[in-house]
Amino acid sequence: MIFLYILVGLIVLFIVLALVAPKKYEVNNNIEISCPTEEVFQYLKFLKNQDNWSPWKKKDPNMKQNIGVLRDTEAIGLHYNLKVNLLVKI
Repeated sequence: MIFLYILVGLIVLFIVLALVAPKKYEVNNNIEISCPTEEVFQYLKFLKNQDNWSPWKKKDPNMKQNIGVLRDTEAIGLHYNLKVNLLVKI
């Protein structure tokens, strides 16, 4: 019987918390880059440049990456696969 009271109490607590909790949240992060937009875009659109700024690459330097292009263009048909160690804390 005590188990039933505890279960009902937990359910009521969950419902009360769901009613008073914020319904949505927002996370923002900004960085200021002192270069022209076109220059930044030309740098970032090549996935091979991610090694220079990627927080994942810094945390797990042994991660395996595979970057490929299906067509002779810069973005159409581009694919990117990576295998990381999930135990590395970011």
